[in-house]
This record gives sequence, structure tokens and C-alpha cells, in this order.
Amino acid sequence: MRSPRARRTSALLAFAGAVFLAFFTLSSPAEAYPWMIRHGYTTCTPCHADPSGSGLITQYGRAQAELLMRTRYGAKKGEGEEEAGKVAGFMFGAVTPPDWLLLGVSGRNLVLLPWQAGVRQDVQDYIMEADAKAQVTVGRFRASGTLGFAKDGDPDISLTHNSDNNLVSREFWIGVDIGEDKNWLLRAGRLQIPFGIRQIEHTLFVRQSTRTDIDKTSQYGVALSYSGDKVRGELMGIAGNYNVNPDDFRQRGYAGFVELTLAERTTLGVSSELTFVKLDELDLVKEMRSAHGLFTRLAPYKPLVIMAEVDALLNTPDGKAQGGVTGMLQFDYEPVQGLHFIATGETLRSPANPLVQWGGWGEIDWFFLPHMDVRVDFVDQVVALNKARVNTFSIGPQYHLFL
Repeated sequence: MRSPRARRTSALLAFAGAVFLAFFTLSSPAEAYPWMIRHGYTTCTPCHADPSGSGLITQYGRAQAELLMRTRYGAKKGEGEEEAGKVAGFMFGAVTPPDWLLLGVSGRNLVLLPWQAGVRQDVQDYIMEADAKAQVTVGRFRASGTLGFAKDGDPDISLTHNSDNNLVSREFWIGVDIGEDKNWLLRAGRLQIPFGIRQIEHTLFVRQSTRTDIDKTSQYGVALSYSGDKVRGELMGIAGNYNVNPDDFRQRGYAGFVELTLAERTTLGVSSELTFVKLDELDLVKEMRSAHGLFTRLAPYKPLVIMAEVDALLNTPDGKAQGGVTGMLQFDYEPVQGLHFIATGETLRSPANPLVQWGGWGEIDWFFLPHMDVRVDFVDQVVALNKARVNTFSIGPQYHLFL
């Protein structure tokens, strides 16, 4: 018979295991909040390890998340007087990594309630993200990467190759900071595609049609980025996704953007992407794909951020030119710090289908506690399937925790 001390130890271990499992089974892609422009952040480098935003955040980014992103209850101090406190740190401040090491853990779980053509479909439960993230810095050199779990396979980013329950890595790279002020960063590895507005709504038409979401479309390649006071940008040479086989299916080319700061809370950017594949996975023909467009972020007054993007699309399957266009307009209203009401309109005319598609998003996102937010998306879309349009509607509550 076990002693009381052994039983207490077993209970504590069981509780710790339950918490761990709950987090990784009840946990979207890496976070990207371009609406931080309302606070004057027109560049991403102060807060993110990735110079174009999303993913692992810096110690400074953690402090700003605590001070500027979540709801602050009770009386506030004067502007600039408040401090983030220990809770902003890794694991709520329980662990303090050395200065040369950045660590992060992020989990997001989505329960999707979908309808198609007015008919209720099965409820779907997604582990959108369950990733550990790290960056090591030695002088001017950096090494960064993520390691996570995907319940439903995700072959494009998987390190293991099971039908489900795989280890995944959305990005991993080595880099060197260049210049007296380290404004330039040269990286090589698996990278997020630099194009357009890097945002969390990875299923928007503009992200899917350009293949530039931050969930599964990262590619191997080399990228050079610049982050200055008034200009930021990145250019990437794309070598392909080596999870895709055979080699003829891998897309190669370039992608990049430049964004100018026109005022304290106003930017304007241009994007360009051009890739080639020897064989398209669906049509099995040689194809060139390109997208070129404009995007803007502005906050006419602090509670309201407006973001827009429009991209011209051109595909040439087997040398036959097919054109299209996609665009989105998003309004993010934050009446109280941490509580966001978001409305998005979008449209797409795909190069592969002449039928115009459109959609509307309504979103409520509340950063209610340190490191936590809850969100509900209402998405109504009219999508083209073959030669017909089909209405789809979904309600997607989700929970996000980062440590």
C-alpha cells in the first residue's frame, strides 16, 4: 500500500499531466496583429523575432502585449508610467530565460459550426496551433524555429508522416543581423512568405489565393529584410516546400513587399510574388503563378484601424494566361482596451474560375487576461464550386493561450 506522501506525489503528477494535455488538446496559426498600428507600431521588429511579424515575440513584445493588448481592470497610471510586471514574462514570469534565449508556447483551439447551402454540417474541432518556439542569439547570429503538434496531419509542414497526429514545424531558420544598427537581417531556412498584410485570418481569400497565410504555406528559401523608421520590407527567394514530392510539384521563384510609413498611424505597401512549378498538382501541367498588389493600414483615430489589400492574380497553366483579382477591407474597432469588434468584406475572382466569390466576416475578440484571449468568428461566404456558387456560413468560437 502506498504512503500518503506517494499518493500526494502521484496526484500532483496526474494534475500536471492533465493541465498539459488540456492545453495541447484544447489549444490558428502563429499570432499576427497588424492593428497594433493604432499604438504607433508601423514595423514588427521591436515585438517579433520574424522581421515581417507573427510568431515568436521578444521580451519587449511581451511587455507591450500586457500593457497595450489586454483589458486593464481598475485605475490606470499616467501614460508611460505603468510597467508590465513579471506576469508578462515567459510562463507568466515563473521562468526567466537568459537574454540570448527567447522562448514561447502558443496554443489555439477552434470549434467550427458550419452550414453549406443552408444545411447544417458536422461540428468540427481543430487544434489550430500547439507550438513551442525558440530563438538563440549569439552576437549577430540567430537561430529560430518552432515545433508543434497537429492532430489532423498537415503534410505540408509535418516532420513526421502519419495520417494524423504529427510533429510539425511552421518555420525554422538561421540568420545574421547586418549593419551598424542591425536594420538588415539575412535569413535562410523555412520561412513565412513575405507578402501583403500578415494577419491571423489565414482563410481570407487574399491569403488563400496568393498562398501567403501563416498557417501552412511557409517555404524553404533565403530572405533579406530591412526595418527602418519609415520603411520596412523583405525579399525572399523561394526554393520550394521539400515536404512536397516529387520535385516537379515544388514552386520556386520570389516574393516580397515594401511598406512606407506615411504618418504616425498610416502606411502604404506594395507586394509582388512570382513562382513556377514544372507540374501543377491538380492539372499536371507547367504553370507560372503571380500576384502583385497594394495594401494599407491606417488608424484615423486610435480606437479604429482600417486595413485594405487588393491583389491582381495571373496564372499561366501550360502557357495559357488566366487573370483574376482579390481584395479585402477590414475595420477593427476597440472601444475598450482588449475588446475588438472586427468587420471584414472580401472578394475573389480566381484565375481558375470566372465566377466572382465574396464574403463577410464579423468577429469579436477579447484579450481578457494576461496571455489569453477568446474569439468568435461569424463567416458568410459565397464560393465557386465548379460552375456554380454555393453559400457557406460558419460560427467559430476559439480560445488562445500563449506562455
